[in-house]
Amino acid sequence: MNRDDVIQGLRDFLADALDLAPESIRADSTLFDELDVDSLSVLELAVFSEDTYDVDLEPVLRDANTAGERADITIGWLADRIVAAAPAESAV
Repeated sequence: MNRDDVIQGLRDFLADALDLAPESIRADSTLFDELDVDSLSVLELAVFSEDTYDVDLEPVLRDANTAGERADITIGWLADRIVAAAPAESAV
């Protein structure tokens, strides 16, 4: 799994969940400020990440309480966390 594929997956998911055009979601788009993600969308995103990438983002999303912490969470930042935490792919 590579970062670009994860970013594309997150863009597609968020575009559908938030009723946005996928091209309006960039790697540097902030989840809470620019995309205005609400608590239900955070839960849906956590489930999507778990189901799609086998990575639990719920703790990091839940624990982002201050404006500064929330401002740091971009699509690219999430993709980096997913790639770093994803189980190693099996060699065939």
